[in-house]
Amino acid sequence: MPTSKQIINKKQDEVSDIYGKEMIRVIRSLLKHKIIDTESLSKKTGYSINTVRRALYTLQKMGIVRYINKEDKTLWQLLETDYEKILDTLLEPYKKEEKAETGELLFICPKCGRKYTLDEAEMYEFRCPEDGTLLVANQ
Repeated sequence: MPTSKQIINKKQDEVSDIYGKEMIRVIRSLLKHKIIDTESLSKKTGYSINTVRRALYTLQKMGIVRYINKEDKTLWQLLETDYEKILDTLLEPYKKEEKAETGELLFICPKCGRKYTLDEAEMYEFRCPEDGTLLVANQ
């Protein structure tokens, strides 16, 4: 059974493949600072301002960050502080697309709302690894 760290690493690799490796570094910097301006984030990540903005706009569309205008400065505020949930949010549109293509059955934890593939559900013996609740099939 894969460890939580292995699962996160796999999700992180998938996010990097889809959005680029800069997305991971931007997210990690946001997790450290919670509220930060674009220029500072650019310096902290080592990426150009345009690259950072592209990542931020993607995160904004997904509801992970929001911008705040304060005294002629745009600040970005992280709305979700759980790294794995951020990765899940970024991967969700692709997982849904993949599910539609393959007809794969998904399982959901009715308590926390996390989604699992059949393989993951089997791996966790159809119990949510976060809270132990029995997973239900999503149709």
